Amino acid sequence: MNNSETVLLLNSLFVPNVGGVENSLRSIAEEFKKRGKRVILVCSDRNYINDNVLLKREKLLDLEVYRYHYPSSRFGFFLQLFYCIRILIIIKKTNTGKIKVISRNAITTVCAVYAGFRGVDFIPPQVSLYKDAKISTFISPRGFIKYLFEVFSQFLSFCVSGRVLVFSEVMQSQVKAATFGIRSPLLVSPGVNLNRFKILPSEDVLRLRQSLGLPGKASISLALGRFSEVKRFDLAIKAFSHLDENHVLLLVGEGPERRRYEEIIRDFSLTDRVYIFPATEEPEFFYSVSDQFLMTSRYESFGQVLLEATASGLPIVALPPRERRMTAVSSLYNGYPNLILYTNSESPTDVASGIKMCSSRHKDENFLLDRDKFIVKFSWSRLVDEIAEN
Repeated sequence: MNNSETVLLLNSLFVPNVGGVENSLRSIAEEFKKRGKRVILVCSDRNYINDNVLLKREKLLDLEVYRYHYPSSRFGFFLQLFYCIRILIIIKKTNTGKIKVISRNAITTVCAVYAGFRGVDFIPPQVSLYKDAKISTFISPRGFIKYLFEVFSQFLSFCVSGRVLVFSEVMQSQVKAATFGIRSPLLVSPGVNLNRFKILPSEDVLRLRQSLGLPGKASISLALGRFSEVKRFDLAIKAFSHLDENHVLLLVGEGPERRRYEEIIRDFSLTDRVYIFPATEEPEFFYSVSDQFLMTSRYESFGQVLLEATASGLPIVALPPRERRMTAVSSLYNGYPNLILYTNSESPTDVASGIKMCSSRHKDENFLLDRDKFIVKFSWSRLVDEIAEN
């Protein structure tokens, strides 16, 4: 390996697994490469999208990707620690130049420190103490034990990392509380790739809708993310039982809740108006064909999808702000009232009403003015600058 500076990005998952964290790593990597840095990405070999066996090492999206083995056996979770540390030690020993380490996962953060890296920047996707407590406590003893272990491992990663970087004030306060004030995280600005997430001409939108088999003139709502209980996409589906046939819902993602979503769609006779697409490496196409974005999550520490939706010209339909709802939605859109519409309650009927009220807002002049002011604040270049300077 050469002696130039290397940026080492760490996460438990990467492509073909896609989501807000994976997309952020892709954009951060692109920004570092523009600056002439060598970028190596380390992740596990878990594939939750299809049955393909992922390579241990490959060139992917112009990145050097190393994958550590994460066995599916009973003790796979603990074995992954050994394999992750082993790869990181090899990378450290064979690279004689300066290495900047940025991790987006608690386990990879702890492994990097154990492997001998110092000054690891940890950018947590959420604070586990707040994310899973509600569902994990009551589902099963196994779920509760898993929750406790996740909380502990993240607490450990907060303590051993060089810096903890967060994208929102909500998350900043959560990290402080979760570490009993031991860590005071640094608030940094996230980014959005405006070359990918942008407003397309109407003729391009129509062409994209046709290629996806979607109705050209319908009002399309988008819910994009992992199909998990915390996202509450079941609420979005039920809302469409209170809307007419001119309203269509796109669900884009994968996860354990998919079968339940399909059952709800059948029970409410919505098979012709709710379209499910698998997780994608090109979410920008689904933003482009939609008219509004649905934020129904019970927990969202920041929400990269919100930036992507707003950059793509979609107004946000969100549940009413509540102290018990751990999201950064209201603080993110503070001062930009034309970009978001809060429903009156969490009921499907009120979500449906919000969708109807929002269905033409993306064409409103005030919305477009607020959108232009909003996206100026967020760029991956700015984030990389903040990481490098602090």
